[in-house]
Amino acid sequence: MASITKQRIGKYTYLYESLSFRDECGRPRNKKTKIGKIDPCTGETIYTTEYAKKISPDAKAEIVAKEAPCEINEYAQQFFDSVKVYGVFWFLRKIAEQIGLLDILQQAFPALWQELFTIASYLIVSDKPVMYCEDWLAENEWLEVGGMSSQRISELFTQYDEKQRNQFYRLWSGHIQEREYLALDITSVSSYSKQIADCEWGHNRDKEKLPQVNLCMLYGESSRLPVFQANYSGSLSDVTTLESTISEFRAIVGESEINVVMDKGFYREKNVTFLIGQDVHFLVGMSFNNNKAKQMAEDERQTIDQIENVIRASDSPIRGVHRRIDWPDDKKLHAHIYFNPEKAVKERNELYGYVAKLRTCSVSF
Repeated sequence: MASITKQRIGKYTYLYESLSFRDECGRPRNKKTKIGKIDPCTGETIYTTEYAKKISPDAKAEIVAKEAPCEINEYAQQFFDSVKVYGVFWFLRKIAEQIGLLDILQQAFPALWQELFTIASYLIVSDKPVMYCEDWLAENEWLEVGGMSSQRISELFTQYDEKQRNQFYRLWSGHIQEREYLALDITSVSSYSKQIADCEWGHNRDKEKLPQVNLCMLYGESSRLPVFQANYSGSLSDVTTLESTISEFRAIVGESEINVVMDKGFYREKNVTFLIGQDVHFLVGMSFNNNKAKQMAEDERQTIDQIENVIRASDSPIRGVHRRIDWPDDKKLHAHIYFNPEKAVKERNELYGYVAKLRTCSVSF
């Protein structure tokens, strides 16, 4: 079905005939043909010769020739309107090919991979809502995806199911995991929306008085590429979110080895026991609010600052030792205790300075 659309470029408003159809694979497509413009002075519609003859085959020459008197700058404007930016397309497609993303997209979404890659590229480049994607495509050379109106994009997001989504994660994680550890982190996104089912009240790290959605992501430490993502209700705790994410990811990758690195916010005895049961290799920091961490540090306090314990990981060498510790159910874990002498001196000086300030104030009082 054909429709007439308008697009303003510079001082002119151009008219396009937009034809929606489905290709041989059943994918929705859209073809736009320029059919005229609106005179900025008179507001009169001026059709191209071809379109005027199409709508009125017997039109007289004087009716069709309204577009004939055209200034040189109008020809130049029409020429520049036909020029599109190619560099962004070449750059992003080259990167996607090098990291293997395009090949995996084609395997997981054979009928939609071009559209999904186009939407992702648009969001990366423009940082604007998807409702403006069609305008962006009018200015940039891209894959043959047809019209990308806001309505069509909404329809595209309903054309693949959970099975295809998991197939993509399975292929992509297998491609990434062969080379690196996975960093895991959780963030919360607040929203004013009343239409998002997962948007609920929970622990808001940014102190915003809004309901939120929890997003959990596994990220390749070396490649800096996301491997798996899941979203949960904002009311769920980090402990519950961690268990759900690892369980889902394990179901997707099967028996493949999983190596996860987490910050100290994820340390709970319950979490550690869960990861051991899932046969996941993990590295997690421990807070000094934990008695086990305090005791291990205290045990090494007098002996850790020795030459044989030096770790030259940067320009400022630190000290580190490795110990095996007991865990319930006859499990053994590896514990790594580190000492940063520069940080220790700095914190000691700050503490001494603060105490000296208090003593001076108390004497003056």
